[in-house]
Amino acid sequence: MTTQVDAVFENGVFRPVRSVELPEHQWVRLTVEADVADQVSFTLPPDAWAAFCEALDAPPRTIPELGRLFVEPGVFDARPGSGQ
Repeated sequence: MTTQVDAVFENGVFRPVRSVELPEHQWVRLTVEADVADQVSFTLPPDAWAAFCEALDAPPRTIPELGRLFVEPGVFDARPGSGQ
């Protein structure tokens, strides 16, 4: 029998998101497919969280390399003589 079960990994244990109809102590084989795109939250240790908040609260800074992206032609822009 094959059943797909969504689970969360917490404190070193896989916890099913919904109830699973299996007898107690039933052995199963897990295949883990972590999908970061579906991740809706993340946790950080307190010192990393403080650094993250500090970076968010910092005043904006100018990055010249990023500014050039808006004024210089890119690889997808029409080139002279290309007929576009």
